[in-house]
Amino acid sequence: MTKAAARKLDSVQATPPETLYYGTDSDGMRTVLMEGLAADLPLHADLSDARSGGADVVFAVFAQAAHAEGQAFSQVLDGSWRTGALEVDYLYLPPVRGEE
Repeated sequence: MTKAAARKLDSVQATPPETLYYGTDSDGMRTVLMEGLAADLPLHADLSDARSGGADVVFAVFAQAAHAEGQAFSQVLDGSWRTGALEVDYLYLPPVRGEE
């Protein structure tokens, strides 16, 4: 059984919180900005969880807005969230403060 198939067995469709977070590196950031989020990526309700694993860029995901427009979300037993591919319109990349 693949990891994705096992995760589907360990998840339930649910209404997500208003905002979820997705962490990536700078190369991943470029892809997300151009294409949106690919399906089945781990989303987190907690910002620190999204930063774990060395992510240096964290997108805010307007999860409730996407859900209200028909996007299905599932919560996995490990506490993370999954959804299908998500358009850039539902993502926000906060500005990074430069050196002062």
